[in-house]
Amino acid sequence: MPELWQSLFISPSIRPPSDKSTSEGNPSTALAGEHSDVVCKHYISLVKGWFDRAKEQPLLSLHFWLDMEENPGDLETTTSASLISEVLVANAQRFRYLDVGADHAVYLQKLLTDNHSVKLDNLESLVLRLHDLSELSAGTVTTFRSTPKLRRVALQSLMVDWPSLLRWSKLTHLRTTDPISPHTWIALLRECADLQSGVFYIRTEDVPAPAILNEEYTCLHLSDLRIVFLSNPDGKLFRNLRLPAIKTLQLRSFLGVLQFVNPLDLRQLMSSLTTFTLINFAIHVHDLLDLLRVSPNLLSFEFAGSSDIDHELLCERLRYVESTDSGIEVLLPRLERLSLHVPAHDGQEVVAFPTTTFVDMIKSRRNVELWTSASTMITGTLSSLSHLTFSARDKHAVHEVEHALAHCCSNGLIGQFTVITNKRWGFKIRHNDLEHWY
Repeated sequence: MPELWQSLFISPSIRPPSDKSTSEGNPSTALAGEHSDVVCKHYISLVKGWFDRAKEQPLLSLHFWLDMEENPGDLETTTSASLISEVLVANAQRFRYLDVGADHAVYLQKLLTDNHSVKLDNLESLVLRLHDLSELSAGTVTTFRSTPKLRRVALQSLMVDWPSLLRWSKLTHLRTTDPISPHTWIALLRECADLQSGVFYIRTEDVPAPAILNEEYTCLHLSDLRIVFLSNPDGKLFRNLRLPAIKTLQLRSFLGVLQFVNPLDLRQLMSSLTTFTLINFAIHVHDLLDLLRVSPNLLSFEFAGSSDIDHELLCERLRYVESTDSGIEVLLPRLERLSLHVPAHDGQEVVAFPTTTFVDMIKSRRNVELWTSASTMITGTLSSLSHLTFSARDKHAVHEVEHALAHCCSNGLIGQFTVITNKRWGFKIRHNDLEHWY
């Protein structure tokens, strides 16, 4: 049936298909083998047969990876050039989702630079897996400028002349995985006026902040912002950034525990957040509590700090406390999901975790019917914690918490308790595959 050929995964090297490549019920076909002219000709024949069977049906997605040992200078004379032309170029107008990559950008030169014969009129989502676009001359990557429907893009790297790569103003989703500077990040946000979701890897610079960071800028539609820092972040990055639609803010470190400078500059973003993640940053507990005080709408909170952070005080302040004092403070009154990690990175001692205080806090948030909003500064009903994730290097702490909360878990609390054994905990995010956006 024609609809069976709406998703293909093609690779002249051994490369397993993604788990997500069968989205929308369309099977993904993986081709793997040793590169040669014979194999390429076989691929071309197979793919032409599949496309012919699809007739006029749209080819929803194509995953194409080219792993070659040829000299790029000889590319035009090889059968692999025919593979690119007859698979990608000839059928470009039929793809809605394109995931394409190669060891060297020059292998895909025909696809990337020939905007006269490559028509991507129906392309909505693009994943470009190229680490170095500098192999191509500046200004020659023109194919993606004429993509009227393109809204979602994931890039492994940006060219020096990235503003000319595509129509940034139309994007709603953008992900970059090679590190960029704060200056480039702000410039991207300014170009992407309709951006709703962004994932960025940022390396802060040991130089004075560029003037662009001192200019107030509003990104009207950005509701989901996720940043991985490769060096100590500075809250000044967010000081003049206005995100009226922001709901999800995830900040992570790739290089172990980094020092978060000026974290309170995040406060102006916190009031509307429903999801907040802060992973692998050294931050003083009082600064963290100050951020949580201005986050009354948080439904989900995930945190992993340095091993010496005062978990005792943090748990005490997050606990619901019965009181007739109308001035008592309740932090995160709507919290439903809590994830707390105590990884103890290399070079850090495993500090005793306050299991009793932590368990008491969790139990208090399960028994919200005992506390009334009349006894707090918060108006409205306090939420009950429904999901808990707790992981630590100290296996005794994990087992003690799991045992103490067994009754809560048998009465509806969904709990996950994990002993951290990987010394490079938290690093795996850097190696996650690019998201598939359909």
